[in-house]
Amino acid sequence: MKNLEKNQSEMLTEIFEGTNGDKKVICILDDNCVRYMILKNGKLTSRHEFNNCRKNLCFNNATKALNR
Repeated sequence: MKNLEKNQSEMLTEIFEGTNGDKKVICILDDNCVRYMILKNGKLTSRHEFNNCRKNLCFNNATKALNR
């Protein structure tokens, strides 16, 4: 099972990334920007946005998407 790892960003306080083969998942848990994105072969295939109070759900769904 692959995990999302926290990255440093000057613009965002909470950003996580994970790679599984040719799939990359980016999870952003910043205030007013809670989403995760799935990229395959460098192209954005889907983006899912959440309310600020659903950060935990966003992170869990991003981890599931990484391991699918």
